[in-house]
Amino acid sequence: MVFAEECAYGAPDASNATSNQHFRKPQRALLPAIPEQEWWTPVAELVARESISIREAATRLKIPIGNEEAANTFRTKGFQRLLRNARQQFYMEIANDPTWSRRTAVGKMLYLIDRLMDAGENDKAVEALLKVARVEGWLSNENTVNVFNSLTDKELEDLKTRAAERVTSSRTSVSSLS
Repeated sequence: MVFAEECAYGAPDASNATSNQHFRKPQRALLPAIPEQEWWTPVAELVARESISIREAATRLKIPIGNEEAANTFRTKGFQRLLRNARQQFYMEIANDPTWSRRTAVGKMLYLIDRLMDAGENDKAVEALLKVARVEGWLSNENTVNVFNSLTDKELEDLKTRAAERVTSSRTSVSSLS
């Protein structure tokens, strides 16, 4: 592109048209990248597992860092990447735990309900208790009627088989009438 140069009074002078080199924004000086430290990985793992601050995690691991360094480290892309990966790894371990069951979930819910009541959050505790009752099958949605609740899997399979036989036999009798 060709732009007019500014003359001595600040107005564009069309007689000296030049490229846009005079109108370019000055380039920002890039901040030096903070190199990844060897202590970042264990700190990120501790932060992910225990939901604590970098400063507290570093103190537990006996790593001497200040508040400003901890804050600057937390904002770096490298540490955020490590923290995200550590959280994903932690969640994957929880999800793959062979002892995880419905009973575990109910137990955790009951524990958290106790903590809510201890904190005086009784209205939230009541809502959570209703959710536990639904998980346990004590309550259901008003619109849902579960007539198969007391049947075993074998009994349910037998009923499905008999229903399928009835459907096929009624189709053959209808087709023979036509």
